[in-house]
Amino acid sequence: YFGFLMVCAMRTVCGTSIQNASIIVGLAWLSLRFDSLVFSALTFSPFLTLIWLVPLALGALAGLRAAHIQRQSFRRSLQAATLNEHDAEAQYQLGLIYQQRRQHAEAIKHFRRAVEIDPREPDANYQLGIVARQENRLSDAIQHFNHVVTHDDKYRQSEVWREIGATYLAAGMLEEAKSALEKYHERRPFDPEGLFHLAETLTKLGNTTRAQELYKQ
Repeated sequence: YFGFLMVCAMRTVCGTSIQNASIIVGLAWLSLRFDSLVFSALTFSPFLTLIWLVPLALGALAGLRAAHIQRQSFRRSLQAATLNEHDAEAQYQLGLIYQQRRQHAEAIKHFRRAVEIDPREPDANYQLGIVARQENRLSDAIQHFNHVVTHDDKYRQSEVWREIGATYLAAGMLEEAKSALEKYHERRPFDPEGLFHLAETLTKLGNTTRAQELYKQ
């Protein structure tokens, strides 16, 4: 039961898969068995036992201090966001914090609040566009991305155009996808994800020769 809880904790904290979390917990269990044998052999020596215990105690204290600092930072961010409910940037930053803590529902809530306050807010619109594309709400994704490029045509080193192209590709709007991805390819010709999306688009448009070149790149 404890091992099961540890697997759940690994998934939540580190965002890993069930398989990887199970492997990590299994290896930890094996090392604990080995550690118990070694430690029992060293219990006859107070000096060697002290060598084991001091680093463990210092590590535990460092972990508690780091957790305390993280909680304080989170509280400060919450307080900053609640001081002014009409601060779009604070709402966006709070959404990022929830996103890093893997509380995605709360993150989306604050991203949406930031857009409600300022519809032109590029960062929150970009994050909402990513989420909408992942949830297959393609028209919503395009709408959010359009707000971003209206504000900044080269947002995140033009990565927004890659996302726009991938969204159009998923929607089957191949000419629009080709236009957006060609623009991204001109600006960042060595990005493998952009090359792949453009190759996929050209394949569906029948231009297999150039698509094959892009796949190789």
